[in-house]
Amino acid sequence: MILDNVDDMETLFTALVETPSAASKQRVALSTYIPRSPNGKVVVTTRDSRVGERLTDRKKCITVPLLAEHEAVRLLYSKLSGDSNCTEADAAILVKTLDCLPLAITQAAAFISENYCTIEDYLEMLQASDSDQI
Repeated sequence: MILDNVDDMETLFTALVETPSAASKQRVALSTYIPRSPNGKVVVTTRDSRVGERLTDRKKCITVPLLAEHEAVRLLYSKLSGDSNCTEADAAILVKTLDCLPLAITQAAAFISENYCTIEDYLEMLQASDSDQI
């Protein structure tokens, strides 16, 4: 299981969810629903190491450094299909917009490839969704 962008301590550890048991209605934190098993793994990505360490029973987090812009562009090219018409300028704008985050770049490349759109189209959709959120 992958929990991506888990940055808010309150969301996971504040008692928000009521248990379905009618006998004892108590509120529990969402973190109690994260499965723990010796047969599987839970990968947590976060910008707050306190959240990550609390979710992993105080195990030390692995810090992944940000990519340099040229590394991010290379990652983008490696994830895009060969027939994508990707200009260097568009690639640079996209990776800057995504803060050179490897997961965001990989997800963007997958969307672009699956939907046969250009980086320019993707940036327009991304900006439109940002303005909708505001």
